[in-house]
Amino acid sequence: MGILLAIHVIVTILLILVVLIQKNEGGSSLFANSGGNSMFNARGTSNILTKATWVLASIFLINCVIMATIDSAHMRNTETIMNHESAPIKQDQNKEPEKEKNSAEEPISDGTKPGDKQ
Repeated sequence: MGILLAIHVIVTILLILVVLIQKNEGGSSLFANSGGNSMFNARGTSNILTKATWVLASIFLINCVIMATIDSAHMRNTETIMNHESAPIKQDQNKEPEKEKNSAEEPISDGTKPGDKQ
């Protein structure tokens, strides 16, 4: 699962970068395209970046499905608190609840109670 998560993070970062590099409808991109090389002119770069976007998006989606399937199989084999039925709590009807001791009624270290006159 750790390898798939690392691949997922790398593909996500690459997908973000490829989308930012692409030209928008206004004709500008994050990086200016210059030069006469046909591979890096506007049309060549657009085709490469479009293909890269499709490939990275496909890897991203396939990786999501694989990780969800693995996690789902792992969760089926795991005990959860929802799998256990809880027994109803029984309360003794005849028993009175215990009263809390009042600290004022406890004897002081010399054996007298607070409020006793000496």
